[in-house]
Amino acid sequence: MFVNYFSATSAQNKTDENTVAVLENASDKAASFSPMGTYLIIIKADKVVFYGGKNMRTIITLKISKVEEVTMSPCERYVLTYSPMGENVYTIWNFQMAEEIRSFTQTYGEDNITYKWSHDGQYIAK
Repeated sequence: MFVNYFSATSAQNKTDENTVAVLENASDKAASFSPMGTYLIIIKADKVVFYGGKNMRTIITLKISKVEEVTMSPCERYVLTYSPMGENVYTIWNFQMAEEIRSFTQTYGEDNITYKWSHDGQYIAK
């Protein structure tokens, strides 16, 4: 996986982008960015890795397996992981401390988009 720095000027001039980082064996799942674009979120088989900074280095790793979806709160202080094949289907994490705050079981009809963060990241609801 290549992480490139996007510049509107270089895009308009059709010049090459600047490669910031090459992440070897990152994941077979799609990568996503946090709401403010601070972190690149990569889901691996046994963990979720958050990359950041100018060189896209590992910032925080959440040790949780079988994750299919990660949703970060708008304030980037909390993370919700969705692991339908894991012990805890929904888990809320304190992102800065990499600590589990709470977990929820899954009821019939729920999926990876059941829970939504409030605009400020202080609440989660379904």
